[in-house]
Amino acid sequence: MKIVKYIITVVFVTTLLTSCTNEKKEQIRVAVENQLKLYPKLTLQDLYKSFFQDYFGPEHNISDTAHVSYYLNRDIDSYEQLPGVHYEPTGYNNNFYRVNLSLVKEGVIPRDVFFNAFLRSAHDAKKGTLDEWKGEWKTIDSVIKSMKLSLVNYAQDREAIFSLLEGGEFVMHHSEIFKAEYDTRYRIIERNIFQKEILPLINQTR
Repeated sequence: MKIVKYIITVVFVTTLLTSCTNEKKEQIRVAVENQLKLYPKLTLQDLYKSFFQDYFGPEHNISDTAHVSYYLNRDIDSYEQLPGVHYEPTGYNNNFYRVNLSLVKEGVIPRDVFFNAFLRSAHDAKKGTLDEWKGEWKTIDSVIKSMKLSLVNYAQDREAIFSLLEGGEFVMHHSEIFKAEYDTRYRIIERNIFQKEILPLINQTR
């Protein structure tokens, strides 16, 4: 009887784990498709950045708030127009949102409110390890590979990403192709902060 119970337990746990894995892979696939809808010419490097941001949050160094404030002001004031969607979720868990600086430039979000939201988002971001992220990216990479996408420089980017990770690094910027095609300027805001403090201000203007 104990053996039967053990077998039933093993089968149940295996089924549950398989179901969770399949659900995760489907979420990753949907996230990739959504990125492609927004940015048809993106590269694997840009997909990597979205999933990385979802896992770690802002990669900016926020220890010097004056420095962070300077670059925020520079990005807002240096452009007459700031193209792109107003906001979008990162990765597949949607832990963070990319929020377009056009919302600050146009007065939809007060600069101080935005700056404070960004600082708190960066401060409270997940402190994951390289090994954890390498395992996470391995799963994400396998899903992207199975989708057989026609991404420019796919093979080269894929090799560069794994080389980066093996070298003990994990931060990667947007590709030159992405910057030339879209040139969107944003900052990363944590999901709960975005939904409670930023999104209501955006919705007021609709």
